[in-house]
Amino acid sequence: MFLTQFMTKGWRALATRGTDKPDRFRNVSLIWAAVALAAFGWSVSAMLQANLFESGPLAEQLFKPHAPELWSRLAMVCALLCLGIIGQRVLARRRRVEAQAAHYARILDSSWTEIYFFDGKSLRYVQTNEVARRNLGYSTQAFMQLTPFDLMPELDEFQFNTLAGPLRRGERDQVVFETFHRRADGTDYPVKGRLQLHTKESPPVFVAIVQDISERRAHLAQMQRRNMYDTLTDLPNRHLFDDRLGDAIAAARRETTPLALILLDVSHLRDIRDTLGHRSADRVLQQIGNRLQYVLRPSDTVARLGGGEFALALPAVDFEYAIEVAQRVRKELAPPFTLEEIPIHVDAHIGIVLFPEHGDDPDILLQRADVAVRQAKREKADYVIYNPARDPYSLRRLTLFGDLRHAINQGDFMLYYQPKVNIKTREVASVEALVRWRHPKEGVISPSEFIPLAEHTGLIKPLTTWVLNEAIRQCRACKQAGLNVKMAVNLSAGDLQQLHLPDEIAKSLAAWEVGAHDLVLEITESAIMEDPERALRVLARLDTMGVQLSIDDFGTGYSSLAYLKKLPASELKIDQSFIKDMAHNSDDATIVHSIIALAHSLGLKVVAEGIETAEVLEVLGILGCDTAQGSYMSPPLPSDKLIAWVKAQRVTLDKVSYAN
Repeated sequence: MFLTQFMTKGWRALATRGTDKPDRFRNVSLIWAAVALAAFGWSVSAMLQANLFESGPLAEQLFKPHAPELWSRLAMVCALLCLGIIGQRVLARRRRVEAQAAHYARILDSSWTEIYFFDGKSLRYVQTNEVARRNLGYSTQAFMQLTPFDLMPELDEFQFNTLAGPLRRGERDQVVFETFHRRADGTDYPVKGRLQLHTKESPPVFVAIVQDISERRAHLAQMQRRNMYDTLTDLPNRHLFDDRLGDAIAAARRETTPLALILLDVSHLRDIRDTLGHRSADRVLQQIGNRLQYVLRPSDTVARLGGGEFALALPAVDFEYAIEVAQRVRKELAPPFTLEEIPIHVDAHIGIVLFPEHGDDPDILLQRADVAVRQAKREKADYVIYNPARDPYSLRRLTLFGDLRHAINQGDFMLYYQPKVNIKTREVASVEALVRWRHPKEGVISPSEFIPLAEHTGLIKPLTTWVLNEAIRQCRACKQAGLNVKMAVNLSAGDLQQLHLPDEIAKSLAAWEVGAHDLVLEITESAIMEDPERALRVLARLDTMGVQLSIDDFGTGYSSLAYLKKLPASELKIDQSFIKDMAHNSDDATIVHSIIALAHSLGLKVVAEGIETAEVLEVLGILGCDTAQGSYMSPPLPSDKLIAWVKAQRVTLDKVSYAN
């Protein structure tokens, strides 16, 4: 009876499955040891009862009449011992398997991805890890009642069969998908998953490894917004505006309705930045963006294209409404912006174009609106409507773009020279080199047309190199002819940003054996203000070399007297817009007189350009101007006539003859 109870406990322990008790295997081992010990005792007691150990050889005792019962007991003991050994090995193996399974289960639960196992036929979940249960808010028991259709609202049976079809047919090992998971509270979050099918299991089991991509989606959305919106004003940027303008043009084309584009360029931002700093200028731009939105309808779009440039797209409007919006824009920008209790005033130049009158492409409309803005700046107008007749660029500009590089390589440029006359000594003090483009179809083209093109295309560097070398060569020719004249050459804004420019000038001067003091470089205020610090570095090196510097077109720029003091200049040229009518315009005469006095107080010589009459020349002499330049003395001359003109000319203040 005692042995039977132990055996029963042993078999029950061996058959026990699914328990989580940590001492189960140790208890089973003890039970089997007790069973083996009891069986051994039972056998020994049988031997004692049979008097096997009393007398006679053991071999003889084993074959007595009661021996079969003994043998059966011994066989049972051996069987029990063998069964115990086998059972122990089975239990040990099961212990290793379950320990390994528990280890993998811990790894599964510690994974940061969601892992799902679901039946290949019923599609019910059979196992999930802790991350999946935590993210979705379901208990283990609740999960066992769900299918993928409960977690993925976008998924239906047809879509699932389409997704799992290649797995079932053995065409692929896994498939990748993106969808949304729905939590127990009804909220959704985006996921990306990989689905596999294990057909060796019975029944087959689907395994889905799923990753929450909410942060990645949010990051991508943020990056996309940065690519499409201006980070400063939070308005659409140029890329997004181009897209919206293209869509608006397509809609206007379908519905045969007009569309207006307004481009505005805010003034005085550079002054604000230089005076109050970049952050203050940024705050002004932010406030401008906010004010512009007040003048728009829900269907309109306002964007910041860069710097102080903004654009407005107005679908289904005509010129009258576009002009009204332009006026409202100026009205909104009229009140001062307050920064640190300082009232800041800004202004804007506005250009207006209309679809389809002025173009049917976003790039064309923006380019022509930009032309109108520049025209508004020149004319100091509130707004300008694009006029094709006044567009100096369009198709002709594109043609010149293509011809410019070829012209530089083929030597289609030439220099003309205009003398500068010393009003007191009546001698030619210097000549200014003026570049011209001999276009095979257009004829002679003025630098006011092709210099901006050269700067835009990056061709200003080789062009300037050619002009400097040719002008210095001509200066050498004048010296050899016995003429002591200086050579003046104009530099553009792009030239002043070339830090190696002084080195190139030094090489050219050395090559033609011309002194640096015989070269005068004319620079404009606006060219200096493109990047004042960089320009001053270049000009300081040129001044150290001995090259003379002249400030050209003075009075038309926006530089301050502080920068004027810093410039290592020896000469100042008054713009011809003040010279032309000064004999009959007292305001112009007053301005010229003030500029001459200012220049002399700073130790600068004064050159007046654009002189066309003897009357103007006489007034300049009375006001103390040093040098005169203009068609009254001489128009620009080609190199083959320059030396002859200078030798033959006897300049007087009351009469100047031309030699052409």
